[in-house]
Amino acid sequence: MKVLVVAQDCNPDWYSVPLVGWNHALGLRAHCAVHLATHGWNREGIGRSVWPSGEVTFIDHGWVDRFHAWSLHNIFKDQFGKASYTAFRMPIYWNFERLVWKQLGRRIAAKEWDVVHRITPVSPANSGPLARHCRRAGVPYVHGPINGGLPWPKGYKNALHKEREWISAFRALFHHMPYVKSDRENAAALLIASRVTWRQTPAEYHAKAFYLPENGIHARQIRATPRDAPTGPLRLCFLGRLVPLKCVDLALRAAAPLLKDGRATFDIIGDGSERPYLENLARSLGLGAGLTFHGELPNVKALERLGAMHVLAFPSVREFGGGVVVEAMASGVVPIVMDYGGPGEIVDETSGIKLPLEDDERTRSRLHDAFAALAAAPERLAALSEGARQRALHAWTWEAKVLKTMEIYRYVCGTSATRPQLLPPP
Repeated sequence: MKVLVVAQDCNPDWYSVPLVGWNHALGLRAHCAVHLATHGWNREGIGRSVWPSGEVTFIDHGWVDRFHAWSLHNIFKDQFGKASYTAFRMPIYWNFERLVWKQLGRRIAAKEWDVVHRITPVSPANSGPLARHCRRAGVPYVHGPINGGLPWPKGYKNALHKEREWISAFRALFHHMPYVKSDRENAAALLIASRVTWRQTPAEYHAKAFYLPENGIHARQIRATPRDAPTGPLRLCFLGRLVPLKCVDLALRAAAPLLKDGRATFDIIGDGSERPYLENLARSLGLGAGLTFHGELPNVKALERLGAMHVLAFPSVREFGGGVVVEAMASGVVPIVMDYGGPGEIVDETSGIKLPLEDDERTRSRLHDAFAALAAAPERLAALSEGARQRALHAWTWEAKVLKTMEIYRYVCGTSATRPQLLPPP
């Protein structure tokens, strides 16, 4: 099967959505002939990778790219996860799909590819004209993973204020943006990555919707054997952007008593606007040798550091995907997450701890109790560690996700009459 993968964000050197785009596209190459259409800002990373140069088309926007780069740094302060940034990028993405069709439209119309699959961006607000063009050309268009729309939780208005995400209150208006309805109507299949997004997808499109979470891990990255029984202090860590919605301050407050009496250590890997606040908080709590701020590390080194930990403390209150949770589980690191959004769908009772979404103080208290319980019961920690590794191996590999994607391709191309049974868990 020949597939044109359209992924504006697709880069092996980056993380979050660009890494999702890269891993999904790379996994597909093991099963079909893939040509990649991606933005020119990925040229350097892909150029150093194993991807053949003749099987990629880079899309450049000229002065638009320069304006976008200036705005990202000077207006959005490199905070690409904000809803306001997503809204800002909409017209840029419309132009991206216009240029994809301009450069590759004749080849699509000539049916050089059996399927066109748009993988990134994952936000449901970002759609374009490509679905309509593909349908007119008679080539099935697959869109997804699609993930977003997670409401800000009640009780965390302080984080909302610090994030300056006022535009989130108007997020439902994206359904009326150009191309959104056209994209859904003309797509042959929609890959929906979360329960929230599934519920927000109009029921009329559910017949062509398939549940396929955005995150994954390569089988080769999963620890081959169970970890040794833990000894010494409980090794806690956080890995990610240091921004208000991650609520790292709650994890620090919860861990403080354990750090002070030597029952735990805490490594914070990442950087962001909250780092000065967190460092001041650590000083006010009297946290010393047991706490380490590593700053932002290259992806490989960050995962190496993560793999040496016992517990990933990840109390983020608004997380669509949560790829770091899967990466932790692959190393046998036990995740403690909020039962809200992506992490709540990744973790089950055998592989980690899910906390109910409550106010700051109750969440801090529950985090402390969870840390203390694991520090006092290494046998439970060991059982959850192995459960996490097994769940990553059997439920979250890119190899398994690509096989499901191939089932969808065969279905929309008509080579299989059986609809894949990919529905969101209850």
